[in-house]
This record gives sequence, structure tokens and C-alpha cells, in this order.
Amino acid sequence: MKNILSLFALLFLINSYNQVEVSPSEVISKYIEASGGKEKLESVESIMMVGNFEIPQAPFKPSVIIKQQNPNKTSLEMNAPEMGTIMKQKFNGETGYMEQMGQNIPFSEDQINSSKSKKGIFEELYYDSSQLQVVGYTTIGGNDLVKIKIDDKTIKYYDINSGLLERSEETTLVEGNSITTTRKFSDYRDVDGILYPFKTEIINGMQTITIEFKEVKLNPPFAFNDKGFIVKPNQISKPPSNKYGQTEIPKNKSKRKPISPPINRNEYWLGNGSGIIISSSGFIVTNNHVIEDSNEIEVELTSNGITQKFNARLIKSDIRNDIAIIKIDDSNFDNFGPINYNFKTRSSDVGTRIYTFGYPRALSGMGKEIKVTEGIISSKSGVLGDITTYQITAPIQGGNSGGPLFDDKGNLVGINSSKFNSNETENVNYSIKSSYVLNLINELPKRINLPSSNKLQSLSLTEQIKEISKYVVLIKVK
Repeated sequence: MKNILSLFALLFLINSYNQVEVSPSEVISKYIEASGGKEKLESVESIMMVGNFEIPQAPFKPSVIIKQQNPNKTSLEMNAPEMGTIMKQKFNGETGYMEQMGQNIPFSEDQINSSKSKKGIFEELYYDSSQLQVVGYTTIGGNDLVKIKIDDKTIKYYDINSGLLERSEETTLVEGNSITTTRKFSDYRDVDGILYPFKTEIINGMQTITIEFKEVKLNPPFAFNDKGFIVKPNQISKPPSNKYGQTEIPKNKSKRKPISPPINRNEYWLGNGSGIIISSSGFIVTNNHVIEDSNEIEVELTSNGITQKFNARLIKSDIRNDIAIIKIDDSNFDNFGPINYNFKTRSSDVGTRIYTFGYPRALSGMGKEIKVTEGIISSKSGVLGDITTYQITAPIQGGNSGGPLFDDKGNLVGINSSKFNSNETENVNYSIKSSYVLNLINELPKRINLPSSNKLQSLSLTEQIKEISKYVVLIKVK
């Protein structure tokens, strides 16, 4: 027994002797150098991260966009398939809010003070080492870590060998109870000369939420609304709604054609919807929820086996009726030529045979070949008697949103928008009537000639589908 105790004592003395003691200033300096160097880190004024949340027991992985601008402006938005935006959290340097389940909750005084205390994206640049304290050493996962006390609430763990931040612990008081949240950082990758963690695990009690970023951009340009919050371009300075609840994006007053930034075709798209071309000059109708809060819009269409991709921008939106008009804005686009279908402006009857066109789940398994389903108009009103929509029996899925609804004579009669999710009902879907789409079109600053061809009436169903498919586009957003 004495021999065993002596062995343990010897091992303890060896570990104590080998433990490298470091000062807070050495730890912070090594972190800055390992991350890319002081000059590189100081050159970062803003950052955008795009990725996915993995939440235990959740049936889906929400996508997330996080934006930060020095010194402390932040924006976080989470989106879920078929549900759209499920959570927003923003801070403009002075005040902030969280928006979830239709409720807007202002930041508390503690949240505001905590957010204001941040001095930059890379906080280590601004630490006063004399105010920091080494509070211990530990080994986790084979890595030797030093624990640095940042303040009364925060402890950070830095890898002694690599210098990188491995985890942090932050303790907050919630209803009189101390809650510690641990964040683990890993999968460091080079982004323009700076090492940045592409994986973050957030541990709170027994629950672990994982964020995996697919894209990190340094110094992207951000837009702001009149309250100073980081927003997306189509949220800026929207004028008051008109009698239809519609809003118009201000026109570019320059006579020069707006230039859209080039799109990297391999970049990560957050979602997709569908749309229908309504003019040879590149106007397209879709759902507002397809393009809402998007930074970039790309349309993709296939004709005669040839696929083309174009940048597009939002022209007008009708939030109340969930309609939007976008327009191709790309130097590679010229003209679509004649459009051979008819835009029907009058209501259709119950029992009318109809067909949906679109790209359901085109980016998540079902592929980019256009999908067509058939059914009938089962009611001339939607949920709770909503007269703006038809109830239809043709099945639709996520990604069908914004796609066209045609009758068997080749008339555009609606824009597919939603389905009724319930364990007690099946195959209940909705399409916005074309007459309400016309209301929005009539609000455009310049008149466009809507399709009015009767060519499809004399064609077989298969030939009709071939022709209509030429005008149905896949819409990708991020």
C-alpha cells in the first residue's frame, strides 16, 4: 500500500513539475497570434456566418444566419423548413429584441448591459490583461488547457499548445438561480487568413445544441434600418402599406441599370421555392414568404434541356396576401420571347380540373426536375372562409410555394401557397387566386403586358405541361 501511495505522490509531483505556468497576457497574445495576428483581426469590421442548428428531438435542422458588426451590433435569424423564420434576435448597440412565435420581446436591462459591454468581434483584442486571472489548468480530450477568468461571469479555456479558444463558461442569474452555459469551439478553418471555429456546441444543463457553419464571410456589407438594426436589403425604408396591405421597394433613382453582385454558384443556399414568369422582360410572380428577408435571389429555369441561372431582385411585395413580384436583374439576361399561356383574371368554379407546377424540396432530396400534380378546385375559399384563396386537392410540398396553378385549358388561375397540416385532415392545400395577383401587378410603376395566348387550349395535356414548364422557375434564396 505504501508503494502505491508513493507512486501516486510521485506522479503528482511529476505533473506539477511539468505543468507550464503562463500569465494571462501570454495566453491572450498567443490566442491573437494563433488566430491570424493582431493586424488581421483588427481589419475585421463585420462578419456573417451561415449554417444549421441541431436541436435534440427536433424533427428538423433550422438554418441560421448570424451577423456581427463592430463594436457590438448583432443579428441572429433562424429559419425552419416550411415554417419560415422562427426566431430573430437583434441588438443595434443601444437596444435589442427577440422575436418568436409572433411576439416581440424587448431586451431586459441586463441583456442590454451585457451586449453593450462587448467591444468587438474578437474580444481578446480589447482585454486588459491586468484585469484577467489564471484560475486553473485542466486536460480535456487530450488537450492541455488554461482557465482564464475574464470577469465575475465568464471563464474561458485556451489550448496551451495551439493558443486557440477551446471553450467558455458563462454564469447568469435566472429567477434567483445560477445557470452556467458552456460553449465548445472546434473545427477551426482558415477564412482569409484568420482561423475561425466552424462548429459550436452550446451546453445548458442536460441539453446540447450544435451549430455547424457552412459559410463564414469577413467584412460583408450590411444594411441597416432607420433604427440602426442590421437588416437585409429588402427590409430598408419600406413605405406605408396601401389599401391592399402592399409595400413597394423604393426604385433606384439612377438611370443606370442596377448591378447585382456576382453569385458564386457553389455557395450554400438556405432554401428554395418556385415562381412563374409573367412577362418576356423577366418579371416573375412567387410567394412573399419564399423571398422574405433574403440577401440574394437566384432563379433557375430549364428549357429544351438547357439550364440557365440569373440574379433577381424584389420589385414589389404584398405581405397580407403572400405575393411577391421579382425581376431578373442580370447582365446575361436578354428576353424570354413570347409567353404562350393565358393569365386568367376571373374566378374559376369548384370542380375545375387543375395542375400545380413547381420544385418541391429541390435542394433537399427531390431533385431539380419540375414536378406536376393534378386535382380539382374543391372550394372557392380557404381557411376560415378566406376569399383570396382556392382550396385544392392537388398535393403540394415545401418548395412548391410560389409555383403556378393552371387549369386544363392552359389558363393561369392561381399561385400555390400553403397546405393545411393536421392529423385529422388530408390533402387540403391552398392557392392564391390570380385576381389578387393582378391587384399587385397593377401597382407596378410601369405597365406590363400579361400573357394572353390561347395556344395551349388545343394541345394535349402532355404538350401543355411541356410548354408551361418553360415558364416555371426554381427560386433559390439566402
